Amino acid sequence: MSSRTESLLAAAVAGLFAGCGGDDPTDRPRRECPTETGTPTADTGDTVTTTGPVVTFQEFDDQITYAEFAARCTDRLGKLQTHATCAGNNACAGFHFNKGSKLYMEHTCRAFNTCGGISCVYLPEDLGRSGEELYNNYCGPACHGGIDTFTVWVHPDDDAAATVDRLIGHSMEWHTTMLAFGSRGMNANGTAYANVPHRYETMSVAELERVMTHLLALPKETETFSIVGITEDLN
Repeated sequence: MSSRTESLLAAAVAGLFAGCGGDDPTDRPRRECPTETGTPTADTGDTVTTTGPVVTFQEFDDQITYAEFAARCTDRLGKLQTHATCAGNNACAGFHFNKGSKLYMEHTCRAFNTCGGISCVYLPEDLGRSGEELYNNYCGPACHGGIDTFTVWVHPDDDAAATVDRLIGHSMEWHTTMLAFGSRGMNANGTAYANVPHRYETMSVAELERVMTHLLALPKETETFSIVGITEDLN
């Protein structure tokens, strides 16, 4: 699938939960990297305190499969990220497997993956919030046309009906992963787009599923969006 097509799909929910009116960031349950306190040293007995991210477990594993890794991530209420080659770009606390070294590692913070492989990112605990509550409180109505309908934003080069069909046709896994990590990419003219903010710090997997179930059930309307610098100027 082309990068442009993927941007069209993400644009169908562009603006959902964006930081705007009614979305107070101080009220969000956020994920922070914990502090690790060391044990007394063997030679002096003095306690050594280490702050910041740490590796909590690691081992060589040349037998684990993708299916096993994914199942472990599901059991721990996380979401998957793959890494082609670059280290230091996993989103948050969780665990990682390096496909080259075969090193499995559990850690407490973002940017802990090594070069190439896959990570599981832990999401927050389920606070029991309903899909309607999350949608209404995280700017869904302001960005998508109200609480009774859902405006599907259509790329200027795409067909409205086709955009809606793709939106509805995606799996719940695709929808929740997109909301968890947000939608970022490149426009054709070399500018970057940021259409959907990430929610892996503020919503559980179950809450992501509930909010997607709610918005997909709303009656759909369509509207073509514009791209500054491509389809419109600033003035």
